Amino acid sequence: MSICTFDDEKSIPDPVYKNRPGNHIPIVIDNGTFKCRAGYAHDDEPHMVFKSVICRQKGKPDIVGNDIPNVELVRWQLRTPFDRDIVTQYDFEEEILDHIFERLSITSSSVTHPIVMTETICNPNYCRQQMNELLFECYNVPSVSYGIDALYSFFHEQSMVEDALVVSIGYNCCHVIPILDGKMLLNSVRRINVGGAHVDYVMLRLLQLAHPPLATSMSLSRAEYLVRKHAKFVECYNEEIIKWNDPDYYESVVAKYQLPFTAHAQSAINVEEARKKKEVQAERLRQMNVKRRRAKLEEDVQKLNKLITIQELDEEDEDIFLKSLHDLGLASRAELGHEINKLNNSINSVRSKLEEVENGVKPAPAVSQTSKKNLIPEDEVESYVKDLKKQKTELIERREKRRQHRIESAKRRTHASQQRMRILSELAAGQGKKADTFGQRDDDWDVYKEINKDTGHSDSEEEQTKLDEIDNHLREYDPDYSRFD
Repeated sequence: MSICTFDDEKSIPDPVYKNRPGNHIPIVIDNGTFKCRAGYAHDDEPHMVFKSVICRQKGKPDIVGNDIPNVELVRWQLRTPFDRDIVTQYDFEEEILDHIFERLSITSSSVTHPIVMTETICNPNYCRQQMNELLFECYNVPSVSYGIDALYSFFHEQSMVEDALVVSIGYNCCHVIPILDGKMLLNSVRRINVGGAHVDYVMLRLLQLAHPPLATSMSLSRAEYLVRKHAKFVECYNEEIIKWNDPDYYESVVAKYQLPFTAHAQSAINVEEARKKKEVQAERLRQMNVKRRRAKLEEDVQKLNKLITIQELDEEDEDIFLKSLHDLGLASRAELGHEINKLNNSINSVRSKLEEVENGVKPAPAVSQTSKKNLIPEDEVESYVKDLKKQKTELIERREKRRQHRIESAKRRTHASQQRMRILSELAAGQGKKADTFGQRDDDWDVYKEINKDTGHSDSEEEQTKLDEIDNHLREYDPDYSRFD
């Protein structure tokens, strides 16, 4: 069984009729609600067959029928002159007639050929009057004849039959027409408001419900294509269903369609090329890090020089010194010294990393968790887990002691609070402002930390990182471990 594909090719514009016949040859127009057929009466086949739709574009000329490249792309812009099977929009009908006469090589101001046009059964007099007005006053046709397409077909195919029941299946409705003694019994004609359009929409909904992920790919044009290519009328529906339940019959008649898709090209990069590509990306990241570190180094050096300059002002002009500290958001000489020390450490760290890069020293590759696990012998895993748990307990106890100390420092009569007050009183009883050298020595920073216990410690993030690392190792080596143990 072969896989079928949808015929989604763009429509081909209708050609221009090359040899225009004499004026006595009528123009036949089958003005259908789904498709319009037009041509000269002496031809066996219609010269043009196109959908009875018009695409109205803003700022551009209207497009008719087969001149629309892809109907699905502009379906929301499509217009039709029909309301069910009756022409109601005569400005759209005029555009369709202009299109027909232009492709039939009629370029004169009037149409000199007689017109034969189909219409629906029991067409209202007002609608026929409007069509007559359009043909006679707009196109100056010499004469026009209206007829029913189903009866034209019947008398052409069965000219010798006088009694029949004609079933006319249209796009929006169906008609059952009885013929008796070669004449239509108009009072007995019946209309059913179901037609080809309803079949197309039912097919579309069935496909969308059967394949929800492909609902957007199931267009109305593809549903129309399937109906016209594979749908058929059966004499006994129940018997046909029984046949389709047979797997062998199903496989012999089923049609499988492949929706259009874009195949992704498989990259044929081997292992060596992938490694080289990864090295190039790593080198690019290293260069970006070097550039970022150099920018940060330059910024830190400028800031350090500024702080050192302010520190030197302490000996020259205390008012300017204090104002400069306030502008920088620093409260004391101790904070100034701490900032200078921190910048010095940061600058030295960045310079050492830049030197490693310039000397070609690459960072050691990270060892995966699997590799770490393989480095520890199985007989030492238990002791290793105990050691990790001990380290975690010590870190948690150390953190809890600091937290308890901060709580006690907030109380007045605790030993820690009294210790802070003693240090403050000793500082207040010291020398005057002119001879105050507090903050110039590194030991003074220890005093600052002692009286600022509630500010926490800079190593809290490092402790948290260490705890997370211990948790990860314990999860790997101890299956029963929980971080809340």
